[in-house]
Amino acid sequence: MTFDLVSRSNHGADSINGMDADFRNGLASLFANAPPDIQAGLRIVSGFRSVQKQQQLWEAALKKYGSVASARKWVAPPGKSRHNMGIAADIGYGSGGLGKAPQAVIDYLHQ
Repeated sequence: MTFDLVSRSNHGADSINGMDADFRNGLASLFANAPPDIQAGLRIVSGFRSVQKQQQLWEAALKKYGSVASARKWVAPPGKSRHNMGIAADIGYGSGGLGKAPQAVIDYLHQ
C-alpha cells in the first residue's frame, strides 16, 4: 500500500502526480516511516510545479525583491527549479513550515 501523499499536499494531486516516480516513492516512504506523532503533522507545502507556475513565482519574486540576484535567493528561474523536474518538495509541519517544527521533526527529516 502506498502512502497517500495527495491528502498531505497543499496543492492537490497535480503537485504529487507530476513528481518523478522514484522521488515520489521515496517521499511516500519518508512519510510512511515517520513516527506516528511526527507523521501526523507532516505535509507537502509545494511539490511539482509547471514551468508556467514557476514563471509566475519568479515574476512575483522579482517584483518583491527587486533584482534577479535577490529573487534567486528564494525562487529558481522557470525551467531551472527542481520542482519543475519533479524532484523537489517543500515539506511543512502542522500549519506552518519547518521553522517552528519540533526538533524531533527536523532530526527525522535530516536523517
